[in-house]
Amino acid sequence: MLSVAVPLIANPIDMGIIELIWNALDEGQIGSLLDAGIRLALMNTVQDLPIYLGALSLAEVLARRYKDKPQVLYYAVPIATVPLVYWIVYRVHGVAYDFTMPAILGIAGVAYVLRLGSASPIKQKWKSLWIVTLLLSGFQWLSISPALTALGFGHGDVSLDLKVAASVLDAEPLLNTLSFMGASMMVISGLITSKFMIDYQAHIRLVQEEKRRSLQLERMRSEAMQARTYRELQVLVHDLRTPLTTIQGLASAMSGFSVSSVDARVHAQAISEAADRM
Repeated sequence: MLSVAVPLIANPIDMGIIELIWNALDEGQIGSLLDAGIRLALMNTVQDLPIYLGALSLAEVLARRYKDKPQVLYYAVPIATVPLVYWIVYRVHGVAYDFTMPAILGIAGVAYVLRLGSASPIKQKWKSLWIVTLLLSGFQWLSISPALTALGFGHGDVSLDLKVAASVLDAEPLLNTLSFMGASMMVISGLITSKFMIDYQAHIRLVQEEKRRSLQLERMRSEAMQARTYRELQVLVHDLRTPLTTIQGLASAMSGFSVSSVDARVHAQAISEAADRM
């Protein structure tokens, strides 16, 4: 599982976060502290992304396979899978993922995309994945804000170390600003993208409905034309049948007369045969 393997690659030591925090404290470099905050938000996003995208994919597969089931059951998939994967990561690597407000908002983001897909089906998989990525990244940016610690953001060990260093260096306002800017940019981008998706799907449905109506109208016109042609043929046949019947009757009468002229009988026979051919 990719979710379990990610901590081997994305961790505070390999990404240089711990070193940057210590350098900031030793040398009083606020730039190093902000760099550590950026890397921490990125690391948290990379660690959580496979988990939430996997939960989204699993819920979408179940929704397509069991369409007759209540939609609320599919929303339970991320609620169940995210804590489970967190626990597996802890058992395998000893890394305790912080299941606090960012995780809860991440689950809410997955549920939002699932709701978006049920109301306006997103046919291309990458669209829903991209929205979740933007929202999740925005929520992780909030984890580095010292002002939001009391609200359940950034309770992990590295996040708390970063905030303590910011307090020592009087850099809390800068870290808060960086956090809010990053979160706002990502979350707003995710919401705008989802709005575009909704409008696009609505446009597609409108085009399909117009096409269906056009085909239906064309079929009705074709059926009306066929009915009109059939009626005209019936009238034409009736108009032809009436004089032909008269001709046939007269020819039969002429052929039955006792006349001496052979030509009269021959002509009457010719009239009758011609009428039969018509």
